[in-house]
Amino acid sequence: METWDPTTKSTLTQIPLLSVKAGPRDGAAWTQRLKEEYKALIAYTAMNKSKDNDWFRISAANPEGTRWTGKCWYIHNLLKYEFDLQFDIPVTYPATAPEIELPQLDGKTQKMYRGGKICLTIHFKPLWAKNCPRFGIAHALCLGLAPWLAAEIPVLVDSGMIKHKDDTPASTESSDTALYNTLVVFPKARIITEEARRLEDFIEFPLSQSEIGNLDQLRQDVDCFAQISKKMKVNIEESWEQKEESWELLRRKVFGEDEEECPPQLVKPGKKIAKKCEGLPLLIIAVASLLLSKAQKNPESWNRVAEKPHSVLEEASHQISELEKGCSLHCAYWFLSRRVAENDRFLYTINSYADGLDERVKNHSRLAIYENVLFAIKEVRENIASISTVRSLLCTGPYHQYQVPICTEWKVLRVLDAVTIRFYEFPIEVVELVLLRYLTLTCNADLPRSISKLWKLEFLIVHQHSRIKRVGVESYLPAEIWDLQELKHLEVTGRNLPDPRKGAGLPKLKKLLDVGVESCTKGVLESIPKLEKLRIQIEFAPNASETMSCFDHISCLHKLKSFHSVIINTTLLQPPQPLEISTSFLAKLTLSGFGYPWEEMSKIAELRNLRLLKLQHYAFRGEKWDAEEMKFRYLHSLIIEDTDLVQWTAGDETIKFLSYLTLKNCHKLQEIPLFPGVVNIKLLDCNPLAETCAKQKHPVPERVTANYSWK
Repeated sequence: METWDPTTKSTLTQIPLLSVKAGPRDGAAWTQRLKEEYKALIAYTAMNKSKDNDWFRISAANPEGTRWTGKCWYIHNLLKYEFDLQFDIPVTYPATAPEIELPQLDGKTQKMYRGGKICLTIHFKPLWAKNCPRFGIAHALCLGLAPWLAAEIPVLVDSGMIKHKDDTPASTESSDTALYNTLVVFPKARIITEEARRLEDFIEFPLSQSEIGNLDQLRQDVDCFAQISKKMKVNIEESWEQKEESWELLRRKVFGEDEEECPPQLVKPGKKIAKKCEGLPLLIIAVASLLLSKAQKNPESWNRVAEKPHSVLEEASHQISELEKGCSLHCAYWFLSRRVAENDRFLYTINSYADGLDERVKNHSRLAIYENVLFAIKEVRENIASISTVRSLLCTGPYHQYQVPICTEWKVLRVLDAVTIRFYEFPIEVVELVLLRYLTLTCNADLPRSISKLWKLEFLIVHQHSRIKRVGVESYLPAEIWDLQELKHLEVTGRNLPDPRKGAGLPKLKKLLDVGVESCTKGVLESIPKLEKLRIQIEFAPNASETMSCFDHISCLHKLKSFHSVIINTTLLQPPQPLEISTSFLAKLTLSGFGYPWEEMSKIAELRNLRLLKLQHYAFRGEKWDAEEMKFRYLHSLIIEDTDLVQWTAGDETIKFLSYLTLKNCHKLQEIPLFPGVVNIKLLDCNPLAETCAKQKHPVPERVTANYSWK
């Protein structure tokens, strides 16, 4: 405390210290800890108000007190900048400090981790550890968030990264630049509005409080876009993912509804222009207006725009009104897709050789190549290699099945995403990039032993170009993989983890994906104690009669939350071994291709924390499933795909809390039981009798939807 200023010392001494050392799993002790947390927060808030220095509002978002949400604000140049605030209480709390999140600032400052978590590692965490368990949430806000806001917000405001909500239209130049970056520089941005007013139908899992809030915001955005669409005569039900639909909208706006009015010579350049709009309807409409007013309807004029579209796109972005700019539908589905993909970061994108490398790229640390073939051009490759500021290289274009050289000259590179480029052999020069934290590529060859040089690596993803496996030959990662102590995510298609040497392990690994069943040995699983997600691919030799079990040692994984196991290449010739799966924290289970009898479902029902269950490709076989005696305690979502099930019966208590039921390709299914708690039932290419049965039993038949590909 000797180095703190008098104000900080005075504030800190007035916040009550805590005494109960308990976390969310400690029952009654956690209740006592929460009482102390509330007492400290009330005292801190009262003190701030007495000094006219109120700067946050916060409350528990659930009864358990494990998630907190609220608002925080900072006054700069007499203007108030307000942000959403949220964080979860770690399982190991109070030994581990909560990670405070400001989602609105995600990606806008280097002093922030992915997901909007503020960076407090260097100064705050040692202080927290020294004062455990006396420090609590109030201390984290006082010593963590408050100094961070004071240091970062003025910089972000002065640099134009954040704007005040009451900014006047006179200052729209930087806003337009930001919009241009959103519409043009981010090639993956899309507007997805298809049936947007029935968003719940797209969701097959329970939503958290923050996601429900995002869903409400999305509905507001949809209403906003509906008004714009009506004004511009754009159908909100249309999907803009396809290139043809983008071109169709552009053609209609320029030439009218009659397709014959468009000269054939303008079709090719017109499609190029539409493609550059990246599926954004408002931008397409603005570009169409410019083409009508400035470009003659001849191939020469349109070809010039198609080859150098940036000036037209930038001018078009200026035509979009403030109301339209506020409609953020191009990223509306981010909160739903974040569970299966990372959000895109701010980056500079090279779409073609004609784009070149202008002055803007010198200030970017993240570089994206949208056309992988550009690496084959020596001049482009040398120019890219000359950029000293690059820390992340992302190959975001379509998959390229032929190998091209990539730039590996940056010894300070942190991120290399080259999964869309096929390598015949592992690029050995990559192991010299010793600061890499994220590496993805596609390669069928074995990984070298020198992979251990990447000692800071946290994410390693290696896909295969094709699945070619010799009978009786298993592919293993090198034993040196156990030296990557920082590894958190390991995804290696068609490969296995070798048994570790004595004392070796991956203490930080949380996700192990697409490995073979040989990776499920007791020695391997005991060496990755923090594993939360495991995805296994089982591949049998042709006409194999043996069965394999990947469940024998799953009980070693005490923190496993998601387990996915699939047989990918053959139909079982022998009955599978009895299903034995026991892990206390498993919340999501996916099985595919096993052919278990429905009676084995009783063992899955014993998983007391299971929330989501997916049964795919005849995971269970049999015409009748009698679930009268089974009780799934907290199952929220059930998805069954491809089964020969005909009759399904269940009791009132079988799946008491079921909210979402999806049935796909259940061609023989005739009878579905009644689940009082079901909100949505979706039937995709199922027996029409199943739809009739569901609507007869459901208290709200409108919540039963059915789609048939043959109709």
